[in-house]
Amino acid sequence: MFKTELLHVFNTKNINTELEYFSELLKKYQKKPEVCAYCGKPILFRDFVRQYDQDRKYCSKNCYTLSKKEFKPVKSGFSSITEEVIYNFLVQNYPDQKIRHNVTDIINPYELDFVIDKYKLVIEFNGRLHYVNKYGDKRGRRTKLNDTKKKKMLLMQGYCVCRLWSEIGLYTRPDLFQKALLTLKEQIDKCLKNPQRCGQAIDILVSIDENINIIKDSVKSA
Repeated sequence: MFKTELLHVFNTKNINTELEYFSELLKKYQKKPEVCAYCGKPILFRDFVRQYDQDRKYCSKNCYTLSKKEFKPVKSGFSSITEEVIYNFLVQNYPDQKIRHNVTDIINPYELDFVIDKYKLVIEFNGRLHYVNKYGDKRGRRTKLNDTKKKKMLLMQGYCVCRLWSEIGLYTRPDLFQKALLTLKEQIDKCLKNPQRCGQAIDILVSIDENINIIKDSVKSA
């Protein structure tokens, strides 16, 4: 009898502990709703709980698979297939320019994706990770802070900075990716032709609803 009562008390405590745990998770979920690291859509609470300890959370297995495909490191030294595609696009469209990749000798210790030294032009690709900060992710906040520091340091040194931002995966959306690349090229061409390009920043933003917007900044407001 005593053993049965003891097990009942033990199980009751476990149940109460689990309820408290899920109650705390629900409060966090309601305060800062999570979105899919790939498509940007809201994540159901049950999926949030299941992936609570993971840095990147997904709304479905399909998004998880597509994300792994897009962000899979490649042997050529690029951090993702998306970054490699952008590099190849730049090389094909600017064959007469020397384009350096993963540059660390300009604003050390920060790394720059692509640099055309002749024109003091820096080109960056900022994917989903650079947006996570607004949902409370510590790594995302740190990444966002580094993005701000990098831009300010580059503008102060007279560089023109073109940054392509995307809240969603581009590699598996070829039509949208091509449109974003052409928009990037259009802005790069303007930078190369503009004698007053130094100290300017152009941000090309690809939103969750697949719209593309352009925001310009300068050293005065950085």
